[in-house]
Amino acid sequence: MGRERTRAGQFIFLCIAGLIFFLLSGCTTLKKTFIPTREVPAEKVQKQPERPQPALERLERAAQLFKQGDYDGSLKENQRVLSLGGKNLPGDRALFNMGLIYAHWGNPKKDYEKSLPFFNKIISDYPQSPLVEEAKIWVRVLQENEKLREVIEKFKEVQKQPERPQPAFEGLERAAQLFKQGDYDGSLKENQRVLSLGGKNLPRDRALFNMGLIYAHGEYLKKDYEKSLLFFNKIISDYPQSPLVEEAKLWVRVLRENGKLREVIEKFKEVDIAVEEKKREKAR
Repeated sequence: MGRERTRAGQFIFLCIAGLIFFLLSGCTTLKKTFIPTREVPAEKVQKQPERPQPALERLERAAQLFKQGDYDGSLKENQRVLSLGGKNLPGDRALFNMGLIYAHWGNPKKDYEKSLPFFNKIISDYPQSPLVEEAKIWVRVLQENEKLREVIEKFKEVQKQPERPQPAFEGLERAAQLFKQGDYDGSLKENQRVLSLGGKNLPRDRALFNMGLIYAHGEYLKKDYEKSLLFFNKIISDYPQSPLVEEAKLWVRVLRENGKLREVIEKFKEVDIAVEEKKREKAR
């Protein structure tokens, strides 16, 4: 009987020990099943696709808004590019875009004085930028335009002639007054009447100059630089002794340069469009 009890006790002990071993090994297996390892083999890690830099994304967005005529929206996107901070950001392109926006004739808030500092900042802060040479051209033309505005202001402040015996001078005074009031069509007609008058020593050079200014004026809805050039060139050819010849030559030079610049801008727009299309194709 004693041996049977001893054997029974040993059997129970072995069963308990086996149960404990099973439970311990089971916990280890559960840990391996539900607790992921922290170290993941490098070959199993999937590489995330590289996203374009936020600055470049915003520049693309700014270009799209610019094409759509949303100049305020494009301006904000370019400002955000400048605010991102960090090195090697395309700040020169953002500055150049902002200069173009303020110089664009379709922008209701067009302001050459605001446009000029952006181009100057490219020249001073990004001397190695490929946009520097074009920025220099913009600076030169805008500065010349500023001088021409001063000439226009002088024209607006024409003093009255002490004697007004001739109808031609009366017509010029009416033309100047209408010009100040913003009645450009009325001013144009008065200058045309002066040209139609007969007699010698008439101030036809002044009438031609006035008409050239009217067609070059940014606020005139019928602005036409080609017509403006015709009037200034006629002063140079028909009235070589006129005191207005030098100013007329300056106008001819600037208007021709502006025409060339518009051609340059159109070419750059075409290049930008081609670059954007390539980017889109790569993105696909």
